[in-house]
Amino acid sequence: VCVVDNINGKWQIAGSQSILGAGVEKVIFKDLNNDGTNEILIGWNVFGTAQKTLCVYSYTFDTVVCLLSENYTEFITCDLDDDFTNDLLIINLDTTQQTANASYFNISENGITEIGNCELNPNVTGYFPPVLTKLTSGKFCVYLESYKGAGVTTGIIYFADGVLKNPLYNKENATILLVVGFQSR
Repeated sequence: VCVVDNINGKWQIAGSQSILGAGVEKVIFKDLNNDGTNEILIGWNVFGTAQKTLCVYSYTFDTVVCLLSENYTEFITCDLDDDFTNDLLIINLDTTQQTANASYFNISENGITEIGNCELNPNVTGYFPPVLTKLTSGKFCVYLESYKGAGVTTGIIYFADGVLKNPLYNKENATILLVVGFQSR
């Protein structure tokens, strides 16, 4: 992966990193450490679409540095902790280990900190891309739909009281509680 920059009026390779996978699933540019410069988020297909790794790179002057490398199924940049900076929520389903979790990372000039983690339903087969939305309280949350058999289950992930929460997941019987609300007129 090469970063190309206009240096003294000429386009030149300003920094590079070895590729991590067989292909690229997606690339996102987002300022995660609030320094005014976008970080480069690359989702690598390591082994088809079954195994993917997200790398977050910073670019300064002539150096490209990998800040974070994590396995993922889906990811989204968001601000769930209300600190007015973009953070990173990584969803990872490991079907071989039968585990699923969401990890919430803050990236700052001081480094990377996992500020939350919650368990997800491991009995799903995949996820739709997560969607950032607001709860009725005005707080942001991530709406996460997953494939389960022939159907779809829905989850909501949010951050409160210093904890990443998945309130619709019932760990005891590995189900997603379906909550339907009606408003009377």
